[in-house]
Amino acid sequence: MDIVLGLIGVGLVVIFLVQASRIYAGALSHRMNLQDLRRHGKPHRAITEHERRSLASYAASLAYLGNHAPSYRPVSEDVYLLQGLAEMRGFEFSGIHSEQLSIAGVPVELPFTLRDYLMHENNKAEVVVADRHALVLSLNGFRLPLLT
Repeated sequence: MDIVLGLIGVGLVVIFLVQASRIYAGALSHRMNLQDLRRHGKPHRAITEHERRSLASYAASLAYLGNHAPSYRPVSEDVYLLQGLAEMRGFEFSGIHSEQLSIAGVPVELPFTLRDYLMHENNKAEVVVADRHALVLSLNGFRLPLLT
């Protein structure tokens, strides 16, 4: 009986380690893709003043989150084009739920006004790079509106 319980315990530990390594590998892959976009990506165009104001208004609308709010400050003027599959990775730990969206393997922050235009496959997004993710300016032909 003790051997069976020991084997069950070892099996659960192995399952936990495999899942944890899959989550870590996925997050690492997305960070590397963002770094590649920042270093080697070819800019599509430059950010406009209207888009800069739109990002600032979204940042102001998330001020109630304090330090937990995502950064809406671009690190450069360059706008990049991403095309591909949208993936949502999420997990819950101690009642805290976290989700990370990626388009073409690059982690993105998608403003709530553009969420209705997200497709599972064949997304076309214009993004600017922030600290830990790319900020979506337009998605599948729909532009980021200016909040008032």
